[in-house]
Amino acid sequence: MLHLFDVKDFKGHAGNNRFELPGLTIVSGTNNSGKSSLLQGTYLLTQNKTNGKFTTLELNERLRLGSFSDVLNKETDRTDTIEFVAFFDRDFLMKDSFETLRVQLVYQSQSLFAPSGFMEEDEALLTGMTLYYRKENEEPRNVEFQLLENENNNALFKITGDTEEGYSKITGIVPEPIFYKDTDMTERFICSKELEIVRNYLARLNTDNIRYLSTHRSPDAQKPSGEGRRHGVGVSGEYTAEMIKNRLHDLIDFKDPDHKPYAFSKLFDMWVSELLGPEYRIRSEVQDGASKIYVHEPHRNMKFSLQQVGSGISQLLPMLVMILTSKHGDILLIENPELDLHPKLQAQFVDLCIFALEHGRKFILETHSEHIVNRARLRIKNRNELLEKIRIYFFRKIDGDIRCTPIAVTAEGKIEEWPEHFFDQTYQDLMGLIE
Repeated sequence: MLHLFDVKDFKGHAGNNRFELPGLTIVSGTNNSGKSSLLQGTYLLTQNKTNGKFTTLELNERLRLGSFSDVLNKETDRTDTIEFVAFFDRDFLMKDSFETLRVQLVYQSQSLFAPSGFMEEDEALLTGMTLYYRKENEEPRNVEFQLLENENNNALFKITGDTEEGYSKITGIVPEPIFYKDTDMTERFICSKELEIVRNYLARLNTDNIRYLSTHRSPDAQKPSGEGRRHGVGVSGEYTAEMIKNRLHDLIDFKDPDHKPYAFSKLFDMWVSELLGPEYRIRSEVQDGASKIYVHEPHRNMKFSLQQVGSGISQLLPMLVMILTSKHGDILLIENPELDLHPKLQAQFVDLCIFALEHGRKFILETHSEHIVNRARLRIKNRNELLEKIRIYFFRKIDGDIRCTPIAVTAEGKIEEWPEHFFDQTYQDLMGLIE
């Protein structure tokens, strides 16, 4: 869905920072160097909430990031802005004959606007949005929305641009289709056909299409039956058991070699066998009104709860279910996929991601695992076409500033220039052992 993402003055990222999202983006680096912030910033595209009048970023409902001041880069002034820019994939836009679509979102502390009628709270208030788009064989268009004073208790945005002029309300980050010629909102008109198409794309920036899975995953959290249909696996994987039960017999958005959709159960069982071994079968059952996961060993006629097996299975299952229940075009954000996984399983997880990549998914993985990086390099060597689909970034702090280095990988899977502290500890320790 997206191929580039910019973040400005968000947490440790001072100034403007751009990241490529070609398919499988692997983010590694030292601690406290801004890796999680990339995933969080991407997910925050989905967290624009409207209270009926104006839009704020929901920083705490799922990510627990605190207030606007907590996430504004500390080298800035409190009056400065946090900005996110999302660039849509051209392939994603082709059905509407669009070549380019870019949306820039600007946030400031709501407390700065208290004199204009806003509540004096330190929330991330949406104060501006710029849309840049171009249709095939047409000139590019630019439309800006700028928040006005809270007149008549209505948060209106002034619209200026190549095709639109007037005033509008915004729900989340989607402008309402009815525009106004003046601030008293008496004369109305409908937005252009092109902007109506753009509105539909903006509405796609939601939690159904951009999914986040945090480090500490709890797939057997005993959530009430039926909740998983609404929440996916959840940010902590808390609805995994419910999703396995609900989706078991559903057709999913993955095609078999005959180009027919897989049933979830078939593809799920295939990957459980590939990742954990053919002796395992995993199912979810309802107990006391909640779903519970069991690991079956049919050859021994035994089953075990997740509390009776290794924690690696508990960490793997939310990721597997999240991937298999995703859709073409989805972006999947996963923190520390290697947690509690054996090195071989960490490497195999990359193969699962590449399988999903080939079915139209995109990933951002935050990892400290050299096994994940090395498997990605190996697959590039085995299949050179993946070179354009995989990006590796290395984050570190130098004199308090975050430095993000794209790691150049050759068609042979070699790293052209190995940065200091980039998975070099094993080498250093081995050299120490042989001295």
